[in-house]
Amino acid sequence: MRWEPVLSLSFALCIAANDALECNSGAFFDGIKCALCPGGSYGDRSGLTTPLCSGLCAGGYFCPEGSTAARQRICGRSVYYCPPGSATRLSVTDGYYTTMSPTDPAFGSPLSSSRHISRNAAAAQTKCEPGYYCALGIRYPCPAGLFGEVYGLQSASCTGDAACSGLCPAGYYCPVGTCTQVGTKAPFSTVCEPSLCPAGYYCPLASAQPVACGAVDVFCPVGSSTPIFVASGFYTTWTPVATTAGDISIAYLDGNVLAAANRTLRSAQRVCERGAYCVGGVKRLCPAGVYGSTLGLASAACTAPCPAGYFCPVGASDATAHPCSAKYAFCRQGSARPTHVSEGFYTTVAPTTDRRVDQIMCPAGSYCVGGIVTLCPGGTYGSTTGLSTPLCSGRCKDGFLCAAGSTSATPLPCPTGSYCTNGIATLCPAGTYGSTTGLSMPACSGKCRGRFVCAAGSTSPTETPCAAGTYSKNGIRCWACLPGFCCAGECLSREQTPCDASVRNCPLV
Repeated sequence: MRWEPVLSLSFALCIAANDALECNSGAFFDGIKCALCPGGSYGDRSGLTTPLCSGLCAGGYFCPEGSTAARQRICGRSVYYCPPGSATRLSVTDGYYTTMSPTDPAFGSPLSSSRHISRNAAAAQTKCEPGYYCALGIRYPCPAGLFGEVYGLQSASCTGDAACSGLCPAGYYCPVGTCTQVGTKAPFSTVCEPSLCPAGYYCPLASAQPVACGAVDVFCPVGSSTPIFVASGFYTTWTPVATTAGDISIAYLDGNVLAAANRTLRSAQRVCERGAYCVGGVKRLCPAGVYGSTLGLASAACTAPCPAGYFCPVGASDATAHPCSAKYAFCRQGSARPTHVSEGFYTTVAPTTDRRVDQIMCPAGSYCVGGIVTLCPGGTYGSTTGLSTPLCSGRCKDGFLCAAGSTSATPLPCPTGSYCTNGIATLCPAGTYGSTTGLSMPACSGKCRGRFVCAAGSTSPTETPCAAGTYSKNGIRCWACLPGFCCAGECLSREQTPCDASVRNCPLV
């Protein structure tokens, strides 16, 4: 048998099956018909038979008539609260704040934004404690410099229209709930302790919280009421680095690798170390090419440019720590590193030192390799500057003599008694002579005349006569004449000739 549902102000339905009437969720059978679950309760299943239905609505939620879940509707916003079994939401009382339960004081924490979801499901209200005021269901600490001495305060004036006990003095901070000029107190506490402004912060008059010191050009020691500008030639540091000695710390250089907090929490200043300069509270290494030999430098020029003959890398503190001595490189004033000598140039030194200070183009008649100047070899010439190979400008012309360092292909005619090829002089061979300059062949001017010998380098065909009784066949040496042959005097031939009646001084047979 099926019963038609009994309709009321809700959508509950009743279905009869097997002669038993069964009501849908959100309703119960009152013995006659299906009735809606009362407000403040809920029915999460069918077949309920008591007005309590499935139970009371959960705290933080309200359940209108006919609800089907314990969390039918969330209470919503901090100005409402819904105790367990609520049919409607209740408005918070002035001077109270809403909580998840009467024993949940943390619900009213000043960090209200982090508890947004929980506050929408408030189940109770709590009266504002001393040191706080409550507005729109939210608890707020009394502002810095003010205090609340009674329960149920409703505005930021905390003590009503009465003045507070005074402003927090400079150099100290008085957070929310402060009970005297100097110090803070925990909620419900009567003990106040001084709160000196910490290092890296400053606290002006009436400070509620310490203020970060600021940019790197200021610093704030403990108890600061205002930031202090860094002195010229100093850089700012933070605790504990501010009190430690040692080498230059990369952490301060150029503002690199500084944590965001540390960039604004400087608590001391330190004098700029050697090899660095400090501007605006930031330490930077002296640039390459200059050096910083003193403390407290405040310009990128540091102490001075690196002197000639030396080079200064980044952060140099000693002008002469890096000498420039290799012949293939030089260092002018202000050098950041040695400069390799150019092709066709040689390096020069400073007076009385071996420090290389500059380069000069190789002069004519020489060539330069690796910063060293060398005369062009004999037989070659260098007609231009800046030569860089031993061949220089080339070989000299035949018939001319080129000594080392020559600047012309025809500097000097080959001297008498010699012949010249490729600019090199060679003595005329024995048996020949060179009577003129500019000879270029080994034959020179010709062979020696008969009865004469010509040693190497001779300049005349009759350089040295053979002695009586001797003769010369090739102008190289004198030979003894055989008996019956003419060798000297009237003998004009290179060869010995037989004697006859016309020849005198003939050796005896």
